[in-house]
Amino acid sequence: NETDGETALRVAQQLIATSPEFHTTSLIRQTDEDRNPSELSGTTDEPYKAIVYIYGFGGLDSFYMLAPYHDDLSCEELYNEYKKLREGAALPDNRMRRLNASSSDQPCNEFGLHDSLSVVGEKYDKGEALFFANTGYLSKPVSKFNWITETRAQLFSHFHMMKEAEYVDAFREKAGTGVLGRMLDILQLKNYRVTANSIDKHAEMLNGDHNIPRGVDVIGRDGLEDFYPERTSSTHDKETMISSFNKLNGAMRSNTGIYGDYWSQNFVDGINRTADIRAAYGSVQLSSSYSGSTGNRLQMVSKLIKARVQREVNRDAFHVSLGGFDTHSNMAESVNSLLSDLNSGLVQFVAEMESSGLW
Repeated sequence: NETDGETALRVAQQLIATSPEFHTTSLIRQTDEDRNPSELSGTTDEPYKAIVYIYGFGGLDSFYMLAPYHDDLSCEELYNEYKKLREGAALPDNRMRRLNASSSDQPCNEFGLHDSLSVVGEKYDKGEALFFANTGYLSKPVSKFNWITETRAQLFSHFHMMKEAEYVDAFREKAGTGVLGRMLDILQLKNYRVTANSIDKHAEMLNGDHNIPRGVDVIGRDGLEDFYPERTSSTHDKETMISSFNKLNGAMRSNTGIYGDYWSQNFVDGINRTADIRAAYGSVQLSSSYSGSTGNRLQMVSKLIKARVQREVNRDAFHVSLGGFDTHSNMAESVNSLLSDLNSGLVQFVAEMESSGLW
């Protein structure tokens, strides 16, 4: 009914671009019935829990974050070796925050934590934080003399080490999946209601078994864009256009093309998931103010956690990626700044969780 030919063409292009025929070569056979959006499986009977994984893209130089403490006489030899080998890349004594590790099986009774990570140190002292030592990717025990012939591990490649941290699957027993995705698979099979959430971009760590139906919600730090936010036509408002999109992607007969059906189900699910998530996080108020690169990302995580009831979930996994950790030059200066920003974000996030009774 458009009188403006250019507007009519634009509306037609939008309708075509959402259709399963446009995206696949399948023969589409519809039933003229509405397609039902997918629903989360499981129940919400169990109390809520979440994992928030903060991923330092590029690989943090952890020997500049945690080191033998300079005044620990029980570890003087190891401290001296550390300072000798690291030289200018060693954590300075005046930047060490003392940690008591006497109850561990580590060779030192005390360690020095980078003083920028004050909130981590405070939580460690209270028994609410810990460090994993001597962890990494190896498919078998090797030495520096035989690793290159005895294992396929690319031990000195940042890219490969980052990927292995996401997979935690040295023998590719579950190829294509990530460690958090497999955790969620198990919880989902145990009838928990779970979601996988990645801030700003998709993370392979959240990929689960393709035989267990669950996608990854990629949510920007500033939230999700409203679907079809602009009105293209004077005669077709947003509701009319969405109704047309849904009709083009309606229920299909059993003898329809599987790829077209797959497209349409994901398209309808995407519209509904976007609306539901926007409504959920838009209904909550935060008690903390957030700033900085880490803080801006954790602000969205906080909103989604506080909206857990509206989202009807009781197990969440969140992936937050921070850039800049691939420090080939100016390591100390760069890491000092990155850890300061990380600590600021963690302070804001912890305060929010504690005030909500979720820590």
